[in-house]
Amino acid sequence: MPESSFSAWYDAHGDALNKKRRQRYHSDPAYREKVVKQARDYRRRNQKPSPGRWTQTEAESVKLDRHLQPRVFQVGGREVLCRSLGDLLERIKVTESTFIDWERKGLVPSPTHVDELGRRWYSEAYIGVLMICVADGRKQDWTNERFKEAVWGRYTEAAIQGGK
Repeated sequence: MPESSFSAWYDAHGDALNKKRRQRYHSDPAYREKVVKQARDYRRRNQKPSPGRWTQTEAESVKLDRHLQPRVFQVGGREVLCRSLGDLLERIKVTESTFIDWERKGLVPSPTHVDELGRRWYSEAYIGVLMICVADGRKQDWTNERFKEAVWGRYTEAAIQGGK
């Protein structure tokens, strides 16, 4: 395949052209911003999906299911951002039946809020406490009583600091 005229020209002038581009990139903020934006756009358009991971474009196009979106409720006279039971379960990595059993046995506090449809909602502080306690309990193989002490102790601390 014969070499194109551009290839021949670029072989002869490419170094000088690239040197000018580098100098302009370092001295001209508007040009640098344009180059960075073009590179970012190129990566987004040409991103190859890896197994189990979304591309940036796919992630931006997906909306959370309505039931997974956090909501703000009035709790104890102040607004508290709460997340759904499904979101809580996903974060602490337990099944719904296990968690409901924990609530029934009193191992964990009642939900931060229960809405008009009976759905349970949990504050970030509540979820944070459970994430720590579940992780520690798994590492140390806690009994139910030890788990209950840890959860209620941390939960009381969080409530005192205003995090119910």
